[in-house]
Amino acid sequence: MTRSWRDLVHTLPAPGLLLGTPISEAVKPLEALAADLSLLGGPITNQDAAQACLAALWLRFDHFDRSHSISQELETPDGSYWHGIAHRREGDYGNACYWFRKVGAHPVFAAIAAQLPDGGRFAPADFTRRVEQGAHVPNLLLIQELH
Repeated sequence: MTRSWRDLVHTLPAPGLLLGTPISEAVKPLEALAADLSLLGGPITNQDAAQACLAALWLRFDHFDRSHSISQELETPDGSYWHGIAHRREGDYGNACYWFRKVGAHPVFAAIAAQLPDGGRFAPADFTRRVEQGAHVPNLLLIQELH
């Protein structure tokens, strides 16, 4: 039996900082979702936002090409945001920073900043540089696996 995309999100481990092996189990549920975006949870009132969610889900399951082909077509802050994350996860850090600059002041950045210990500002380019500096450090990889 094929599990739903929701089941997969809740049962599979969180993705790493860098792309892993694409999770083949996600293909059928996400293709079904792509064919009927109302499976996201109701009527679609913003097609671009729904497509951005689909790009995010493909990326969640390490399907870079599928995610990238959607996000690069979205000329919205959400599309640029997921485009930036896709390139950061593939290790193309300069390109990721380019797309994060195109995002502008996305509401998610304020939500992330509110979770920071000092209540500071979240800068996606700074985070991307930190990922670049530490993504291949074995201890950091181990910590990711433990959490």
